[in-house]
Amino acid sequence: MKSISTPRLILGMLLIGTGVALILMNTGYLPYVRVWHFWPMLLVFGGLSKLFGDRKERSDGFLLLLIGLWMQAATLKLFGLTWGNSWPLLLVVWGLHIMWRAMDRKSNVIV
Repeated sequence: MKSISTPRLILGMLLIGTGVALILMNTGYLPYVRVWHFWPMLLVFGGLSKLFGDRKERSDGFLLLLIGLWMQAATLKLFGLTWGNSWPLLLVVWGLHIMWRAMDRKSNVIV
């Protein structure tokens, strides 16, 4: 029995969801939104696919997920975050990533 490829499954769901949303917007069933405001979600989905994929890539998935969430919040100006006032969050995310890698006994790389 073959195992399920999580990254491909997530990519497939992302493409299906995007296609359905665009069809619904084009036919008037959903209000038109500026799709390019949601480009950081590509990083979020990429991070999720790595997070649930191979054990070696989990810390990288965590990093992509957090950076994608930060970029999405800054792009949409959620919680009062902008690119200018929220950049120190990158230092926090980088520190979390380094700590995660340090706690992973199989990883010899810090950054």
